[in-house]
Amino acid sequence: FSVAGEIDYNLLLLLNAELRKRVTPPDTIYTLKVPFGKREILQTNLLSIKTIKKEKVFSKKKIEIVTLPE
Repeated sequence: FSVAGEIDYNLLLLLNAELRKRVTPPDTIYTLKVPFGKREILQTNLLSIKTIKKEKVFSKKKIEIVTLPE
């Protein structure tokens, strides 16, 4: 998200300090906090980024993992 929103990674972590494992929680909608003025560029760039989707069984639940390529 930091790359897509042209946001400093450490600032993004600071704004979303509750993400202790640096990932959004599964099975819920998480509202990502971004600096003022960065929402539109983040939304635009996220639409153009190719993601990698994997399915995994975790604690007897099937989950989908979406990551960005390196």
